[in-house]
Amino acid sequence: MSSGAERGPTVVDDVVNLEIKRVEELVSSAESEALERVRRFKEMTLKELEGIEREYAAKAEGARSRLLGMAEIRARGELLRLIDEKSEEAMREAMSRIAAMPRDSNYERIFLALLEEASAALGSSEIVIKPASPDAALAKRVVSRASRLKRFRGISLKLSDESVESIGGLVALSADGKVSFDNTFEARLARYRETIKSAIAEELKGES
Repeated sequence: MSSGAERGPTVVDDVVNLEIKRVEELVSSAESEALERVRRFKEMTLKELEGIEREYAAKAEGARSRLLGMAEIRARGELLRLIDEKSEEAMREAMSRIAAMPRDSNYERIFLALLEEASAALGSSEIVIKPASPDAALAKRVVSRASRLKRFRGISLKLSDESVESIGGLVALSADGKVSFDNTFEARLARYRETIKSAIAEELKGES
């Protein structure tokens, strides 16, 4: 055997080459797997981030809606408080002016109109009238005059000895006292209060 001759591939070489190939495949596989894991992790991270962003956006929108809702409720509450306050002021001013009205012939016409309105509301053939304390004296004259008017024909009008505590007006009752109609100015203003509130609300809107 010559030591200078070239040595051909041996089993050892084959084993080494095969091992190298297997290692390269393992490395390649490991790299691919690692890359795949990185890709999947990236996708999961992006999805997680998107989920967090969506959740945050939903929470932020919910908080915004709640804040807007609370602000709207507070604004409505403040508006209602202002309307109540202004309507009370309007009613107090109206009652103050009515209370100061002189009980003259003009006021007698007003009292007669109140009596006619109450009579129509009751629809009774016998009516008992309880005047407001400040109107007790003129009520006698008005009831006496009304009894002679055509529009009260067929209706028996009786003035009660009792009066009601009020700034003005009257309370009309049926003869048996079961049905009554309060036509004092306080009662009239209370009935008109919603109308007064609506008018004040429109006025406040115009100011804003």
